[in-house]
Amino acid sequence: MLLQLNDPAIANLIVSIPKPISQRLIEGLKKVLKAVKKTLLETEEHSEIRSLVDQISTKLETL
Repeated sequence: MLLQLNDPAIANLIVSIPKPISQRLIEGLKKVLKAVKKTLLETEEHSEIRSLVDQISTKLETL
């Protein structure tokens, strides 16, 4: 897996981005993840990917 949700380097990278830009980035990612989740729910497949999307969404909510 290329992305580790608990990787401090990712958190540090996001924190180093100026606040207005990081907020837009986070909001954009949330929209993308919501669309991905909706598509996955419609197909009723890919439970592992859905779980990953849920984990990423939860992490984004804490930023």
